[in-house]
Amino acid sequence: MRDAGRTIDALGAASVLPGAGDVYTFVPDPDGRPEAVRLLAHARRVRLRNLWVWYWPTDDEVQVVDLTDESPVPGSWDTWDG
Repeated sequence: MRDAGRTIDALGAASVLPGAGDVYTFVPDPDGRPEAVRLLAHARRVRLRNLWVWYWPTDDEVQVVDLTDESPVPGSWDTWDG
């Protein structure tokens, strides 16, 4: 979990968000319900892990929405170094 913490710290310290490698898409529903309300958020991969931090940036803060092992771009996680 240290790696996830480092990623969250980097988001909080960033001067510009979203970052160049961040993705904006729907947050996966943890229960896989197709009728669930879907949320849009930015996602950043935890470096060298199959984990993503989902977040909403504002002018004053970064709100972490979720931490998942589901890629925002299915099948491509192994090509990201983010």
